[in-house]
Amino acid sequence: MEIQDKMSADIKHILNKKPKGVIRFGSGIMLTIIIVSILFYFFKEDIKILSIFNYFSYTK
Repeated sequence: MEIQDKMSADIKHILNKKPKGVIRFGSGIMLTIIIVSILFYFFKEDIKILSIFNYFSYTK
C-alpha cells in the first residue's frame, strides 16, 4: 500500500506540472498496458475455467 501511495503522489505531482505531450504519451502507454493486462487476465481465467470443465468431463 505504501508503494501505491508514493506512486499516486508522484502521479499527482506530474499531473500538476502538466507537460501536455508527456501526459498524452504516458497515458497512452498506461492505457495500452492496462488493456493488455486485463485481456491477459481474462484469457488466463478462461483457460482455467476451460481446464476445470475438461477435468470434470474427464472424471465422468
